[in-house]
Amino acid sequence: MKLSKTYISKLILYPLIFVLFSILLASCGSYRKVIKEPLKLYGSEYLFEQMKENEVRPDFLTSRFSAEIRKDNKQMSFNGQLRLKTDSIIWLTVSPALGLEIGRLIITTDSVKWLNRLESNYMINNINWLNEVIHPLIDFDLVQALILGNDLSYYENSMFRGSIENHEYKLTINQRRKLKKKARSDDGSDIIPLQQIWLDPETYKIKKVMIKDLKDKGARIEAVYDNFVESGNYLFSTKRIYELQEKSTNLTLKLSFTRTEIPESNNFPFTIPEKYRPVRN
Repeated sequence: MKLSKTYISKLILYPLIFVLFSILLASCGSYRKVIKEPLKLYGSEYLFEQMKENEVRPDFLTSRFSAEIRKDNKQMSFNGQLRLKTDSIIWLTVSPALGLEIGRLIITTDSVKWLNRLESNYMINNINWLNEVIHPLIDFDLVQALILGNDLSYYENSMFRGSIENHEYKLTINQRRKLKKKARSDDGSDIIPLQQIWLDPETYKIKKVMIKDLKDKGARIEAVYDNFVESGNYLFSTKRIYELQEKSTNLTLKLSFTRTEIPESNNFPFTIPEKYRPVRN
């Protein structure tokens, strides 16, 4: 009996596919078992400790960046420079592509300053201005954490639940409260309703973080980190996507960092020309 070439191909191909599929399933199962072991042996506290040990915590940091921001149906691209002194100052300049600086921003633990070179004005506000006009949870600690790709510094660290999702570690916590010495008020603005953190199982770097408002299901802050490179003794994400949804606001910011350095010191110039006028917002 003469067998057709198609029949012979099927006789060879089908078992081969089955074998490859079995190997793939076994590999996935083995990998899941490997990354599950630390969680099983040491618990969620181990994952949290490893995350903290691998955070970016330099005294100073500088970097160039390109950005694309989309708010509702409007989109804008720009370049800039970042300088940071940990737990103290975040300094940014904003420039259009191949253009001159159009704005300069300084955020400290107690103030926000903006220099608008296009309209020759400036703004100086209390740090609470950020949570009044952007999102109730936005403060210096959260902005710094989102820039560095770290967890928050001034919130309680207990009660995290560890799990595995899509081959990454996942930490979840409900009702995470700000430490008493850092609390802003008694109106609930010092509480994160729900926070989820996804970690790389090899480096324990944050790959994604999401903060949700349980009262308003559409309100959330999300950051996704990718393309990690070495800067000094740290792994620093050079590609990020930030999303902010709150009431009628839908904002997406894409950032690409280049020339990231860890200098021994930095300066943060912010001089207001005499002809500039003050504005509230």
